Amino acid sequence: LLSSLVQATLMVIEAGRTRTRAASEAQNRLRTAGAHMVGAILTRYQPQASYGYGYGYGYGHEKSQYRYVADDNNKKRRILLSVQNED
Repeated sequence: LLSSLVQATLMVIEAGRTRTRAASEAQNRLRTAGAHMVGAILTRYQPQASYGYGYGYGYGHEKSQYRYVADDNNKKRRILLSVQNED
């Protein structure tokens, strides 16, 4: 992996498509490979998709923050908001 040869690594996560577990596993693999994780970029985020929804909440878990939002079919989905670097 090139991530161990560069000064910093950013993860790119597509809103509504990248699963939380997949992002978390990718982060763990990169760290195991010696990557210096500095953050993530969330692409294709549409704030109007969750605007006006009746409720939402977030919490921290293993230095990651999540939020539950309604998707297009009004089903509750967990999205990854941020991952804090442990370094």
